[in-house]
Order: sequence, then structure tokens, then C-alpha cells
Amino acid sequence: MNNLKPIIGIALILFAVSGLVYWETTGRERMLTDTVLVAAETIRQGTLVSGSHFTELKVDKNKKIEGGIGPDDLGTVLGMTAKQTIVKNGQVSLTYFREDDIALKNGQSVFVIPSDWIRMRSSTLRRGDMVGLYDSDTMIPIGTYRVAFVKDSNEIEVRNTDSRESSPILERLDATAVISHIEIITDVDGYRKIADHLRNEPQSRLLIVQQKESES
Repeated sequence: MNNLKPIIGIALILFAVSGLVYWETTGRERMLTDTVLVAAETIRQGTLVSGSHFTELKVDKNKKIEGGIGPDDLGTVLGMTAKQTIVKNGQVSLTYFREDDIALKNGQSVFVIPSDWIRMRSSTLRRGDMVGLYDSDTMIPIGTYRVAFVKDSNEIEVRNTDSRESSPILERLDATAVISHIEIITDVDGYRKIADHLRNEPQSRLLIVQQKESES
């Protein structure tokens, strides 16, 4: 029995030392920190995000932002659009992103507004914009439509060169190509209204005017 006491004492010391080593090397981090997603680079408002926009970072639990997400939640934000600018190394929350709000309702489809129908359009026109179509001679409004696609002469989508899927109109400084034509979302009756107007006014063309929307 007396021989067991030193052995038990040594075992307790080794256990205590092992526990201390574990706490200092692994335990403290596991107990007091969380792994969160942060911006690998500054993500500007309107950017369509991909996996390369994020990296992992361990932070103290009391410094984790409300709604902050971790690596397991990465899939929930991929393909979404940033609603605000997120600075490099800033934590991210699901509330910072939005789904693509371009969708077809029952009876709607995508219709082409060919280049020879257009008299004026801004070089800043982009997918997702809400636009008003006007008669170029009389300025009579024809209708308001959501832009589904903005194409160049090779049928390739025209985008911002800074990779932002959407952004304030006055911040769209450069485009990947020259706009040729656009495609809008409407129903057959809506498109017929445009086509009939141009047929009845063969000298007229369309003015495409972007309309500012309230930020969501």
C-alpha cells in the first residue's frame, strides 16, 4: 500500500501537468474562442460573393458579432449579393447579404429589346435595374420593366469591371464591354405594347431611363 502512494502522487502530478498543457495549447482556445467567417478582402456593396471572398478566423466568444456565421454556414451565402460593404477581416452575418431579386412571375418571360429599337441608354445599365421606356420623340412613357440581361454584340453579359453584381448607378465607372441590347422581364401583353408602339411610330425609338429604387 505504501508503495502505491508515490505512484498515485506521480500519476496525479502527470495528470495535472497534462491538463495544464492541454488547457494552454488547445483547451483555452476551444472553450473561449469560436471560428468565424471574415472577409478575405474588402467586399464592396453589390458584390456577388464566392468562396474566395471569405477566410476563417478564431475570435474570442465575447467578440463574435450577433448573427456571425462560421465555416459550416459558408454555403448559405455563396451566390448571394452583399447588401453593404464589408471591410477586410470584418466578421460577416447572413443579414449582410441578399438573394438575387430577379425572378419570373406566372405568365412572365424574358423579351429582347434589340439595338435598333434603342435611341438612348446609359452605359451604366446593368442586370437587375428597373427602367422606364419612353418614346424618343414625344417622351410618352410606354412602361416600366425589370432588366434581366444586358448584352454586348456577342451576346455576352455586360458587367462591372470591379466584379460587383450591382452597385449605385454613379459608382459604375467601367464596364466589361459596350452594351448592344437588353432583355426585360414582362408578359406577352407588355411586350406587345412596346412592339405595337414602335410599329405605329416607325420613326421613333426607345429612351431607356434607369429608375432609382429604395435600398433594401
